[in-house]
Amino acid sequence: MELKDFIRDTINQICEGIGLAKQDQSQHGNMPVAPALVFTEENLEGKAIYHEESITFDVSVVIEEQKGKQGESKISVLSCVVAGGELSKKSTQQTTQRIQFSVPYIPAACTAPKEE
Repeated sequence: MELKDFIRDTINQICEGIGLAKQDQSQHGNMPVAPALVFTEENLEGKAIYHEESITFDVSVVIEEQKGKQGESKISVLSCVVAGGELSKKSTQQTTQRIQFSVPYIPAACTAPKEE
């Protein structure tokens, strides 16, 4: 799986999961999951809050460069590879690296996936 697909799928699943949990709880009259409004005795109308969180990634990736393809490299998330398939006449160099980064997001803005 390419790194960009891993990041996209992870963020989408986190946000969809939060959205589904919010939807489930609202059916029971509860709103404890990532509320967009906070009600207090002093503020009965509700105060809008948008609390930012971070999704932190700590990923091992394989950087693969093929000789013969000018300036082309591919970054993939490290996974188990099963041997097999066709032999090919291309020279490949692989390097494994660990990368860490965070992506900010607002849980209150997450919604459940739309029904199709």
